[in-house]
This record gives sequence, C-alpha cells and structure tokens, in this order.
Amino acid sequence: MVDAVRKVNAKGEKALDMGTGTGIVARELAERFEEVWAVDVNPEVLRGTLEWPGNVNVLVSDLFENVKTNLKFDLITFNPPYLPEPYEEDRELNCGDGEVLEKFLAGAGGRLTENGKVLLLLSSLTPELGLEGWRKRGVVGLKLDFEELFVLELTRRGP
Repeated sequence: MVDAVRKVNAKGEKALDMGTGTGIVARELAERFEEVWAVDVNPEVLRGTLEWPGNVNVLVSDLFENVKTNLKFDLITFNPPYLPEPYEEDRELNCGDGEVLEKFLAGAGGRLTENGKVLLLLSSLTPELGLEGWRKRGVVGLKLDFEELFVLELTRRGP
C-alpha cells in the first residue's frame, strides 16, 4: 500500500487510513497530507503503535461509524480483511462474503472530496466485489505463491 501511495503521488489536505493497524501507511500519508486520520476497530493496535506524527488523528471506529460525517478526504486507503472464509491461520484476514468491503465502499463515496480517490488492497482470492459507481485502475501488484495482491485506485463515476 505504501508503494501505491508513492506511485499515485498522492498529496493534499486530508487523508484517511482505514484499518491502519501498525500505522505504516498513515505515517507515509503524514508526509504528504496536512491532516491524516488513522482509523482502526481495534484500540489495542492503536495504543501499541509507536508515537504518531503530530498531524495524525487516531480514532477507534468500525469503518466510518465514528468518523465525523462532515469530514471529506482527498485520499482514503484501506487494506481490509480480504480472504474468503474459512481461513483458519489468521482470522483477521477473513472477509467472509465481502460484507466488510461492501460496507466500506458504501461509506467511502460520500467521504471523498470532488476529486478524491480510494486506494484499496485486494487479493486474487477476494470474493467478487460490486464496484458499480466506481472507476477503477490497477496501481501496483505482487505475485505470491498462492495469490496475487494488488491495489486498485477507485474514483467515483460522474453523474
């Protein structure tokens, strides 16, 4: 995801790193955006992260649930759980039938500025997503033994 942020040369006023985890992507965004929001559903992960840069706001939230509705972002990044269940080795990677991804996409569109973008990390094993209403472009990819990881750049389709 960091490579994708660099490749699209993302810069601007506000960015959101959804599912920030260790905060690596949020730190990269902090170098490029005036204000960054690092959001994760797990408060332990956020507390366990090293010191945050001064322009990063940390928020515990289940996707957009606790993100103020008036906040609009130039870029939203999301490295979601993306493997279909059951995947016993690491339950946090499970997306089930894609419900988390669909819920994220439903909330993301209304949180973008006019020219805002979403960078979404997916796997070749991810269940098929409904991307109606979105333009998509592949940014980076990585071939592994049993899957391919790739980042899509999504922008909203016009009226």
